[in-house]
Amino acid sequence: MGLNLTEALLIAFTSIAMVFLVLVGLMLVTMTFKYIFKEPPSEKAPAPRSGLEKAPAPDTLPLNKDPEMVAALTALIVANEETPDNQYTVVSVERMNAKGAVSDST
Repeated sequence: MGLNLTEALLIAFTSIAMVFLVLVGLMLVTMTFKYIFKEPPSEKAPAPRSGLEKAPAPDTLPLNKDPEMVAALTALIVANEETPDNQYTVVSVERMNAKGAVSDST
């Protein structure tokens, strides 16, 4: 009961086609979820922010401290993930040791 090449290719093609049809069906089902479980719009919803507004440049940071500025901006991004509606301003940049205390050498 051996298969020749054409029968094997036909089985392979049919199997691949069935997998893709199932994947397309799952995609359609998940796409319809956003219409089925759509939340009614809230009247008190805040206006969406585009994120493209230009914030005023802080005057207290020196311009030649690029690594410190990157660290400060990274910390602001992490802090902003928890509460996205807050606005933060970098006041100073100080190096901290591994325990979280501010070190004397900068």
